[in-house]
Amino acid sequence: MRSFFTLLLAICCVVMLILGNSYWQKKTSAFNHPVSAKNEPTKHSEIKTNENETNTIEETSRNELISFTKNWPTQASKQFNKKLIAHEPFKFLIVGSKAIGTSSNGWAHLLKTQLNAVYGKDNINININPFDTTSTEFINYEKQKDLVDQKADLVLFEPFTLNDNGFIPTKNSLANISKFMGEYKKENPETTFILLPPHPIYNAKFYPKQVADLADFAERKQVTFIDHWSAWPSPKSANIKNYLLPDQSAPNEKGAEIINEYLSEYFISK
Repeated sequence: MRSFFTLLLAICCVVMLILGNSYWQKKTSAFNHPVSAKNEPTKHSEIKTNENETNTIEETSRNELISFTKNWPTQASKQFNKKLIAHEPFKFLIVGSKAIGTSSNGWAHLLKTQLNAVYGKDNINININPFDTTSTEFINYEKQKDLVDQKADLVLFEPFTLNDNGFIPTKNSLANISKFMGEYKKENPETTFILLPPHPIYNAKFYPKQVADLADFAERKQVTFIDHWSAWPSPKSANIKNYLLPDQSAPNEKGAEIINEYLSEYFISK
């Protein structure tokens, strides 16, 4: 009887050892096998998700900015998009007589403020270059050389038409414009030019014909021409003097605002 109990106890010990060993193997197996990637995302996948979200935000922002360039010449709009993708500033150059403004009240400076506010200073770099010359002096003194070196993507050019009035024949004025644009595009083939006339003046005789010839020239050369004169009071009305300096050499603050509003609507399509 005693031998029977001893045998039974031995059998129970063996069973307990077997069960204990099985339990231990299951526990250690859980530690030795990592959790499946399907159940626990890796840090790499988290980074990739964040990058995708950032790219989506950037693309949305870029598309919104591009939508504002709806009125731009096609080449300029494409170049702007290209610069946005490359995270480089789009170079916007404003050139003309001193009538474009040498202070913060001039239309060129007002336009610069508007464009910077909408497109952002990091995305658009605007330089203003006024010259107190005729178109012939501008070319003869080689003022265009420094401008060519700026490598602008877009040049908004007021081509000294009023300064030339009474001094430079229209034929010569247009030849000077061609020379400037030709030299610029020779060094910067992707540059886009936009022409616009200076401000209108009261009761002029030959000046309106010069501006009409400038518009015809732009059409022949397939250059965009912005005619802001339609936004002004009639040049035949004395009312226009309220928008000009006393000597009519440039717009006053009210006149500068007319040009600025017209150009802002063109360059910022909403």
